[in-house]
Amino acid sequence: MSSLLPSAVPMEELLQFLETYLTDERRQKLVEVARQRTRHLTVVVEDSFREQNASAIVRTCDCCGIQDLHLVANSSDYQVAENIAMGARKWVDLHLYRDHPDNTVACLERLRAEGYQVVATTPHQRAATPDTFDLKRPSALFFGREKRGLSPVVFQEADAVLHIPMVGFTESYNIAVSAALVLYTLTQRLRQQEDTTWQLAPDEALVLRLRWALRSLPRGRALVEHFYAQRGQPFPAELDSWL
Repeated sequence: MSSLLPSAVPMEELLQFLETYLTDERRQKLVEVARQRTRHLTVVVEDSFREQNASAIVRTCDCCGIQDLHLVANSSDYQVAENIAMGARKWVDLHLYRDHPDNTVACLERLRAEGYQVVATTPHQRAATPDTFDLKRPSALFFGREKRGLSPVVFQEADAVLHIPMVGFTESYNIAVSAALVLYTLTQRLRQQEDTTWQLAPDEALVLRLRWALRSLPRGRALVEHFYAQRGQPFPAELDSWL
């Protein structure tokens, strides 16, 4: 579930170098946020056509400590509304599926290969709620398109179904509100689980701290170029996507 740099990149040395340009407060913030990050839960938004909804979910993922957000674009392309995401996409890993014959299937196959169970969220089936959902297994939470919800293939592949109890006349919450309610409740419960390993492995946390340090510095690329020039080495192409 992690995406690590090649061993040729001296991560600890580079991080220590970059941290000399950060304030003590910022260095501590990176450590604290990485400690609270999780890949035990991941989020999938299938075919959202309203950028304000998908963008709000990016922000919610960051606030709740969810590191990965998968965006499936079958009939809609995805754009980040920066005034809503509030820069959160710098801190969350976005995985976009839009170039496959069936983008939903491609996403499902990847998540299965990474060990996730598929969890369909819907207002139409009464199953587990955010308060009762079993958190022991790594879970990919699927949220569907506005109005029509998730595609049939997600329900066919689902290992579990999740719904939010409602007591009004309205059929469902807005997708961004649904995601916020589900993710807040599940992550709060997850952090209280003593029998579930939800935190990142040390090497994953190190990679995130390095990437976040780079993105926190206005001259991040120039500093890394200087670091490698001092070592007589070229700038690693793998770092370009982090800047």
